[in-house]
Amino acid sequence: AKPAIAVLGPRLTDDQISVRTAAAEILLSMGHAAKDAIDDLGDALEGEDSNVRKLAAETLAILGPDAKPALPELLK
Repeated sequence: AKPAIAVLGPRLTDDQISVRTAAAEILLSMGHAAKDAIDDLGDALEGEDSNVRKLAAETLAILGPDAKPALPELLK
């Protein structure tokens, strides 16, 4: 999963919405395996697209306490 995370995480802030959405959907489907993307998921919470923000928040919710580093972004 780590090689996939290394590719998908940065795509959450890609210029193209379709790329950001696909990356967010895949990370959500990975469940706890997405924990290495916490920083990228936190960054996605600040993005312009509400769907990507929602998917990122859902992924962080699945991660539970592991998502603590993203808490400041979640509280915004």
